[in-house]
Amino acid sequence: MEKIGCEPCPPTIIFTDEGITVKMPALLHHNTEFMPYEAISSVFIHTPIAGFSTITFYAYGREILVHGFFQREVREMKELVEGMTTQLPKPSLRNFRKER
Repeated sequence: MEKIGCEPCPPTIIFTDEGITVKMPALLHHNTEFMPYEAISSVFIHTPIAGFSTITFYAYGREILVHGFFQREVREMKELVEGMTTQLPKPSLRNFRKER
């Protein structure tokens, strides 16, 4: 399990026609993970009643957790990925960034 996310440095998830790029800034550098849609086997979201939500991508036989989004954002991201992986009409592309 790989957890991506830290409080002082918010994560960014970028959706393109080819796949998803997760950017996690750190103090001196940033980690970037690209996942093509065909490599994503499933998406899970955790939306607590209070606090920020987490989205988990299952790709390449591992979990990639990204924490720090609003409930509506993770629900929209999950729908977008499921739409792209099942080849439904493509929803609008949008970049998500945690707001402070």
